[in-house]
Amino acid sequence: MPAACEKELRLFCRMLAKLNVQTLRLGPDDEPETDLGLRREAGLPPLSLPAPRERTILVMDDPFACRYAAVPLPGAEETLLIGPYLTAEPGDEAIAPLLQRLHLPPRLLPTLRRYYCSLSLLRDEGVMEALLAALGETLYGAGDAFSIVRADLAAPAAPPAEPPAAQAVAPLDARLLEQRYAQERRLLRAVSAGLTQEAERLIAPADLAVMERRAADPLRNVKNYAVILNTLLRKAAEEGGVHPLHIDDQSRRFAFRIENLRAVSEAPRLLRAMVAGYCQLVNAHATAYHSALVRDAILHVDADLTADLRLHALAGRLNVSPGYLSLLFRRETGSTLTDYVARRRMDRASFLLAFTDMQVQAVGTHCGIPDANYFCKTFKRYTGKTPRDFRAQARRS
Repeated sequence: MPAACEKELRLFCRMLAKLNVQTLRLGPDDEPETDLGLRREAGLPPLSLPAPRERTILVMDDPFACRYAAVPLPGAEETLLIGPYLTAEPGDEAIAPLLQRLHLPPRLLPTLRRYYCSLSLLRDEGVMEALLAALGETLYGAGDAFSIVRADLAAPAAPPAEPPAAQAVAPLDARLLEQRYAQERRLLRAVSAGLTQEAERLIAPADLAVMERRAADPLRNVKNYAVILNTLLRKAAEEGGVHPLHIDDQSRRFAFRIENLRAVSEAPRLLRAMVAGYCQLVNAHATAYHSALVRDAILHVDADLTADLRLHALAGRLNVSPGYLSLLFRRETGSTLTDYVARRRMDRASFLLAFTDMQVQAVGTHCGIPDANYFCKTFKRYTGKTPRDFRAQARRS
């Protein structure tokens, strides 16, 4: 295969890895285990792929409702196998009949559920279709030089042999749990380091539609999951050097939003907001490299936004000169103390406007600016919107 195509192929595989979709380059005699041993554990034969057809990309659905794509590589006796991944939510109401159709015992339902949790859910089939079309044009040329064909992988012709007796933890279950915990550790390390882009990439595969269900009510289930994530992210932020005062404030805000979720469809967006929010907290408030004086100043501000937080008043409480406090604060944070106080107050105001029905004047009072006119001017200067416009937009979204 030409070097240029190899380069594009590596880029394509990296893009799919970001989507948590595996890719394998297979030779004509390769029989890799693409499903973490699911078929072997269920007593089914290995995944059998159709013979590759020149310039034909096969998009295939297997009996487990998983999707694959097979791309013959030009100039080599190799096929790029993409998948498995999901295109629809495999709830228990679908898993139980599937087990029955495949003549598999009901005890495999939890195992299959965990297997689905490990796969990427691509609801918009157009995303993968566009990626495959772009890859096809790179490998074979544009226009009618190649085709994309849909196919179903056949189910076993006869009932499989009875799988081995259930163990305390089946091998596949153990591998799936190991994967899940490893992914969780990578996510928490990214949050501790304030790596927003990396953390958002790691949370993306954990789509709530396929996460493990622990409650009968789907909405309660996603709320429970979000509560657990909130707790883990608290610890990650603490590891990142954020003072517990900031962490507690952030945690309470997200706890409020979690309990006010109205639909399961809102949850993935909240998950991403939580991860991004804690990363921003680490980047903004990690005080490990701040002097004791600046740390104390930040804590005084964040402990009570309604207090007198003018430079002279705060310097007096810290027993230092206003000039020294101002100079040191700006040197270590890159912001003036006055600007930091205003931004913290506007952050609090944004939250109260978006998630409570408090009147605008009351919001200003809770943020240390009881003068309604001055509060509205300050809020617009920092956000570009009036408090009422901000609230209306937040409610629409």
